[in-house]
Amino acid sequence: MTNDEPGTVVATVRAEQSEALYPHLLAGPWERSGGVLYQRMRTGSGLHTIAVRHDALSEAQFQALSEFRLQQYLLCGYYDPAVISAQGLRTDPALNALPPGTIHVLVGTPDGRLLAYFFMQPAVIPSDAPDRQPQLRRIAQTLQEGTTLYMGDADRPLFPSEFDTFSPEVYTSLPALSRLPVEQVRELARLLRNQAHSSPLGAAAAIEAIYAISHLTIHGGDAIQALIGNMSIYARRLMMRLNIPTIYAPLVPVLVDRPDYYWIPGMNITGEFWPFVISIEDARTDVWYFNALDEALGLEPAAIAPAFIELHERAQIVKPKALVPDAATCPILWTPDPLYGASNRHISREGSAPRAEDGERRQSS
Repeated sequence: MTNDEPGTVVATVRAEQSEALYPHLLAGPWERSGGVLYQRMRTGSGLHTIAVRHDALSEAQFQALSEFRLQQYLLCGYYDPAVISAQGLRTDPALNALPPGTIHVLVGTPDGRLLAYFFMQPAVIPSDAPDRQPQLRRIAQTLQEGTTLYMGDADRPLFPSEFDTFSPEVYTSLPALSRLPVEQVRELARLLRNQAHSSPLGAAAAIEAIYAISHLTIHGGDAIQALIGNMSIYARRLMMRLNIPTIYAPLVPVLVDRPDYYWIPGMNITGEFWPFVISIEDARTDVWYFNALDEALGLEPAAIAPAFIELHERAQIVKPKALVPDAATCPILWTPDPLYGASNRHISREGSAPRAEDGERRQSS
């Protein structure tokens, strides 16, 4: 990417993404047996959803996904176009840091147009913390010995939201989460719609991505018991509309601000993204809803939105229970309200309350 003005860079990327096709990211072939964890082709909408392990990507698939991520994150307003242009970046540097067990979920059309994407990653041992090297060596040794590490352990692998933004103490303020093995927790990250395409099919693709989460977790045995991470107000509204039982910590300030050089300045502003936790045990109490959602997604494109609205109106709100702490003893406020104080607390990076049209500009977590 040449060293152009930021506006030119964004316009160029938007034009590229409006035409970009990635058929081999939806159809394979893959590098390892068992790398595809979920796959669904809808006969009505034609949407194709696939969940694939990071280590099952071929070099060509890795490069294609890396290009898609870089350009979409730039269009979402996450990556700095001036830096992307000056560095001549064509692919996402962050993709290189993901552990092999990361799960990529992609939703697109039969010809390979990607309309929605997110990933779930396991905890990692941060490699760029020189002051913590003795602790990191202890963690690595414990893992080699096969010892089970729990979320409440002081010496354990961490998730990006813990070491880049909020610190481990935010999530482990939940006693029930602290008792879960680290290997049964994943960080859900960067749920987005294709920013170069705005259509009802794109909206359906975002819902397909959420349904894929439910399939991977609810029907995945005990492999994943909780999802953590951070969400923008747009992603929180989507979770509310989809009746996903989630708890948030809206008042937690950003405690660690270590964005990589390609992130836009001020990305980690307090209040922009809220820590969240989803208990799979809570989600399993709403299996009928996900089955009904599956049926709605199987309809023709024009019928999906009305069916979804009807389902939303008759669905009973599932109140999170499994991980909810005792408010009298927990040092952090956790709430199931995705809009807690939104009218006067949420401030966008531009310094004003988010507008309705911003949802088209940044449809991402």
